[in-house]
Amino acid sequence: MFMVLKKKYELVFLFLLLVSALLFRIHIENTNYCTPDSVCYLEVSENILSGKGIVIDRNIEQASDKDLQKMSREEYFAIWPLGYPACIVAVSYVTTLPPLWASKLLNLILLALDFYLLYLLFSGSAYLPMYYFCSYAMLEMSSYTWSENLFIPFFLIFILSIKEIDDNPVFTIKNAALLCLALLGMFLSRYASVIFYASTFLILLYYIRRKEFKKVKVLFYGLLVSTILAGLYLFNNYIQTGYSTGIPRVNTQEYTSLELMRKFFIGIFNQLHIIKQFGISGTLDLLFYIFSVVIQLGIMVYLFYILATNSLAKKIAQRSKLMVIVALMYLVFLIGVTSVSTIDPFDYRTLLPFSFPVFIVMLAEVEERLAVNHKNKTIIIVKAFFIFSLILNLPKKYLLELLF
Repeated sequence: MFMVLKKKYELVFLFLLLVSALLFRIHIENTNYCTPDSVCYLEVSENILSGKGIVIDRNIEQASDKDLQKMSREEYFAIWPLGYPACIVAVSYVTTLPPLWASKLLNLILLALDFYLLYLLFSGSAYLPMYYFCSYAMLEMSSYTWSENLFIPFFLIFILSIKEIDDNPVFTIKNAALLCLALLGMFLSRYASVIFYASTFLILLYYIRRKEFKKVKVLFYGLLVSTILAGLYLFNNYIQTGYSTGIPRVNTQEYTSLELMRKFFIGIFNQLHIIKQFGISGTLDLLFYIFSVVIQLGIMVYLFYILATNSLAKKIAQRSKLMVIVALMYLVFLIGVTSVSTIDPFDYRTLLPFSFPVFIVMLAEVEERLAVNHKNKTIIIVKAFFIFSLILNLPKKYLLELLF
């Protein structure tokens, strides 16, 4: 299939395949891939569009002399950052779509932007990273009305901006603005993205040590402006709600340390799965899980053999090192935050800023090494494996009912 496709059309084919799969999944799923978090995003989007403002309705219980009655109270939306709902509002306003379908269209627009940014990041030399969107975790992420869809392009802009700063020895306002945009965009997608401000500061210290002060200047101004803007946003949250992130978060974790440790290892273990994460609901599900694991292990062993038996080596790219370092920094930060805060502990959603860059780097480095050793057929096999993952993550029960 891939042999007959010209390389310049390959990404268009993959993108259209993903769009078709996502729309099919969303249409079939009874909630249209919406969770309670999604409902909050959609509600605040609807309230903005209707002129109510940046608020959500909170049902509260109030005791009276006669009975216990429920009341509704509007609250300023600060539990999550406003970036994703604001984008839903923009798409809904332009297209006149209701917020639910505006959010799904927004996800597809952001997916197209991800493809473009990955193309830029790897200079068009590696297409395999885009195939990671065919994995179970990324298909789920792209289907749901979740702010992580907005985080990914801003994260890629962040890596691109650091790469541009590293490649360019002179000070430019453009590079500083790009870095500021990336940091602020990630922050307005997920509050946890504040860790990337720390990553930027460490990179700044690295260039100070190397006495590359023009690069330090770019990083300083980008970091300074984005920090001020993020600080003003949090201060406004505090004025509106009494908390910088809308609710108290510190010392609210109810899981024990042992339970969190178990969830951590399960979460990391699940991130290694491409086709299906671990979870058994019956005999057929167990057989499907075993089948998917055997297929994936077979591909991994085959890749290891090919790479180990070919002599032409390649150094790890600087961009790859950067992505792995910031991913590990996020993981350490997540462990610390999870130990004291009531967030979903170590699921594929909270682990995304760690697993996404690691997989992207791994796939890019594998493809470049295979290409150097002229193993194009092996690249095709790996791409076919990801397409196979996409097919297996379509609504199987629904398709079987149609066939039989």
